[in-house]
Amino acid sequence: TFPLQAIASTQANVNHLGHPSGTQVDTSREFYPAGQGTGAVNEIVPAGKLVKQIVEQAEQILRALGNKK
Repeated sequence: TFPLQAIASTQANVNHLGHPSGTQVDTSREFYPAGQGTGAVNEIVPAGKLVKQIVEQAEQILRALGNKK
């Protein structure tokens, strides 16, 4: 399972996710998670529609925050 892979990779010093930019790694041994989020995908959304949704949600949040004054 993913959590056990992450723990084993960290113990083997081949998990540098989140380390500062420029951290030297051996890419032939490095641990990279992939696919864990694919189960959450249930719709393919065109990029333009996705951007519109994000902007609309951001505007709603900003309006809600503005009303808290």
